[in-house]
Amino acid sequence: EMVEKTLSSMRKGGIWDHIGYGFHSYSTDKEWILPHFEKMLYDQAINAFAYLDAYQVTGKDTYKETVRLIYDYVNKNMRSPQGAFYSAEDADSEGEEGTFYVWDSTEIMDLLGEEDGSIIEKVFNIKKNGNFRDEATGNSPGKNILFRTNTYAELAEEMEIEITTHTPSYLSQPDLAWREYSALLEQELISGRTMPGNGKSLLAKVKEVKSSSITLKSDDENKLPTK
Repeated sequence: EMVEKTLSSMRKGGIWDHIGYGFHSYSTDKEWILPHFEKMLYDQAINAFAYLDAYQVTGKDTYKETVRLIYDYVNKNMRSPQGAFYSAEDADSEGEEGTFYVWDSTEIMDLLGEEDGSIIEKVFNIKKNGNFRDEATGNSPGKNILFRTNTYAELAEEMEIEITTHTPSYLSQPDLAWREYSALLEQELISGRTMPGNGKSLLAKVKEVKSSSITLKSDDENKLPTK
């Protein structure tokens, strides 16, 4: 029960990217709302392990969906052209942490219009004056982090609608790729083969990881040792 409450709260909270998918690095509050916005490859692998285990024990589709969305995010966002995995996606955009992931209410309305915007505001707890406070200052920046207090099924039933998501363009990846992270994700991908319908695609991804060859360089262009 405790494990399921934690996994459910993480999936509904701001630590989960509700638009682009994947988990942010960690939450700075006990409600899982305000994260450190960096996304680490090892967090995706470890969290996928946890949700896969939960699915295998409970058979609940929400856990299976989370695993597949993590796979989709990693394969789309954290792959180098050579096929290896980047270690992280930066928390900063436009010179500040989290700018890419926070919204004000006027942005939502301008993008979606009043009818759809009102639905999104309700689903993700968007407030006119913002829905979180800065961790360091305690002040409200007037922005919103997307998080849910109910499941999509509960919200859809309450509003008598079908809820869908939109995938935006993604942040660029940092120039980091480590064999250790790739190995961890490879192990997780192999484990994920036990999830119905995933075998062929996951084995293809593992094959790509095994065949990838990468050269790492430091900031001064000195080659790092590889084996």
